[in-house]
Amino acid sequence: MPLRTGQQPLANRVREQAAAAFTAATGWRDLEARLAARGFRLEPAARGSGLLVTDGSRAASLSRIDRSLSGPRLAQQVPAPAGAAMGTTTAAAILVAVPPPAIY
Repeated sequence: MPLRTGQQPLANRVREQAAAAFTAATGWRDLEARLAARGFRLEPAARGSGLLVTDGSRAASLSRIDRSLSGPRLAQQVPAPAGAAMGTTTAAAILVAVPPPAIY
């Protein structure tokens, strides 16, 4: 359903155009390549751990795309690249580098 902008919500676009990328990816670089082929990329969430999918102008959290997706769940589902080190730009490294929020 388009919002006031007349554009389809990004989460809906990702769901329709790239849902298979999340299940078919054999690793983080593969997932990033599959998303990039459809005009999307992964970015770290501004607060806490997690990832967003963006088209360059809008962003959607993984849970908006699919309730079963979250950064930590995706990290368990998609194998990290061999030799992934802190400071790399892969989504796996983002998840490792960003600590989870503290629970009090």
